[in-house]
Amino acid sequence: MCKQVDNRDSVYDLKLLKAMYRYLNARGSLFYIKYRGRLCGDVCLHPDGEINIVVAKSFQNKHIGRRVIGEIQKLAREQHIPKLHAEIYSFNAQS
Repeated sequence: MCKQVDNRDSVYDLKLLKAMYRYLNARGSLFYIKYRGRLCGDVCLHPDGEINIVVAKSFQNKHIGRRVIGEIQKLAREQHIPKLHAEIYSFNAQS
């Protein structure tokens, strides 16, 4: 998952992981993604319409991201966010 997020080959230590989630939570609406009772990713909707989403590789190709984005679109409408966007990084081929 770290490779998908920032092209990093090593896992985050707990301090960095907590800092990342504090940052995302302060900037927008942050949610963990669970699939069949297992944590598999996260998504953040920012007030400017930016979406950050990551789904662990072993959970990809199950349409989880598609369903999550559908729910984020509903949340954006509720928050009167007219347009959504996401930055797709070149190192994340799955995106």
